[in-house]
Amino acid sequence: MQNKKPKNARKFNLDARPLHLRLEKAVEDYLREFKPGDRLPSEEELSDLMGVSRATIREVLRVFEERGRVIRKHGVGTFLATNKPFLDWGLEKLESMDAFASRMGFVHVVKDLLIVGEPANAELAGKLQVTVGSPLTVVTRTFIIKDVTVAYIYDAMPSSLVTPDQLRLHCKGSVLEYLRKYVIPAPWYAKTSILTTLADEKLARKMEVNPNTDLLVLDELLCSADDRILNYSRRYYNTRHIHYHLVRGPMLNTGGGS
Repeated sequence: MQNKKPKNARKFNLDARPLHLRLEKAVEDYLREFKPGDRLPSEEELSDLMGVSRATIREVLRVFEERGRVIRKHGVGTFLATNKPFLDWGLEKLESMDAFASRMGFVHVVKDLLIVGEPANAELAGKLQVTVGSPLTVVTRTFIIKDVTVAYIYDAMPSSLVTPDQLRLHCKGSVLEYLRKYVIPAPWYAKTSILTTLADEKLARKMEVNPNTDLLVLDELLCSADDRILNYSRRYYNTRHIHYHLVRGPMLNTGGGS
């Protein structure tokens, strides 16, 4: 007898991310039950709780130690270092900081939002494919989550696309969301370089870190579907609180061979 489709059947959105990413999220949620300085359960207890091997738990704790979330003392135990937020963000999706924070359930604050007009110098003119001296709309701001400065973001775009006065009317911090709503709807694509840098005195003050702190940098050109360059951005992230990952699949055989 052929099986009948159940009434009110609905599709479930299963989490298809790799196991280690799902486990890191589960452990991060579990850590919220503890206070800084609390001793965490043993690797054996955590492996039983999470339903994975001790080796897998040990690797996750190593990652969390690198991020500054836990402190591991040999022969003593593992302790929670801080309850400040740590954000794990995939690079596959073109998403604003605002949208990501909201999706993760974090209330964020935009600080020191500045929107000004500036002439394009040689570097920006080359990136945006405009002439040197062309008017640009420049936006700078920092993003704060739970009193922690997690990012400083710089954007520059041709003023022919949007003027500073126009942007000030509606932009609360996210240039991406502004462009999506008021200028050019998606689809877009981004050309992104993943870099690192040491915070100089200026960046250290903005991000409230010590000078020479390692920062993750996304150097990005936002382009329209017809290859028009819309925006250039430099995004600096505090790697103690935010981490990027990239899920990569197997190479496809396009040569026609077996």
